[in-house]
Parts: sequence; structure tokens; C-alpha cells
Amino acid sequence: MRWSQLQKRVYAVWVDQPRLQIHCTAYGLSGTVSVGRFWITLGREIVWDVPRDFPEERAKGTYNPVASEIADLLEAYLDTPRAELLTREFPEDRWALIEILRAADRRLGRARLAELRESTTCPAARKILEARLAS
Repeated sequence: MRWSQLQKRVYAVWVDQPRLQIHCTAYGLSGTVSVGRFWITLGREIVWDVPRDFPEERAKGTYNPVASEIADLLEAYLDTPRAELLTREFPEDRWALIEILRAADRRLGRARLAELRESTTCPAARKILEARLAS
């Protein structure tokens, strides 16, 4: 799936306020392997950035297929039925991206946001939840 199509799917489930954006710059190497950068902004602040915030990803070097792996994770989350959004496990998520997606997901009501705030360990997800609960 092209990035623009995947990005539209993400925006379709994200709340309008606070102002969140997800960005990707990927460079194809061969076949389905891509390297690149993913980042999420809350307003003008970058709250999550791969590989910048993850030294283990930077250490893997140029041929790290992180962009493809994150795109696959985004698709897996977006394909999750609403009833399983808080309970489904994503063992391939080594970036806490699922916590961020849950924090921004309009399909989760305010009662579930409070529950999520208690369980999240990701600083970016906490910022998004606080901004969402404040609006």
C-alpha cells in the first residue's frame, strides 16, 4: 500500500483535536525492503520519531527495514476490530506505536481514555491523551 493511502486510513480513525499528524520518509532498497523515518507531531512538537528516539534502530544501520515494519504494524492496527482495540497484543511493536495509536483513536470513548491513561507507559501517548482529555 502506498504511504498516502495508509496515512489517510490513519487519519480516518484519529481524532481531529488535538492536532496530530503522522509522517513518513521511506527509501526503497530492493523488492519490499524500505528504510526511512516515521514521526508523529502533536501541534508543532515531534512526540515520536523512529529512528531518532530509538538508538537500537540507528545501530542497525542503513539496511534496517524499519519503515516496512512500521507500515505493517499500522495496517495490522487499522485492521483490528473495534472490540479488540484495547486487548489485542502486538508483539512486533518495539516502538510503543500501538499505545500512540490507541491514544489518538476516535473509536475509543472518553471512559476508555481514562483507562488507557492509567496503563500507558509511552510518554508520547501520555501527551496525546492529556491533550485529548483537555479538549
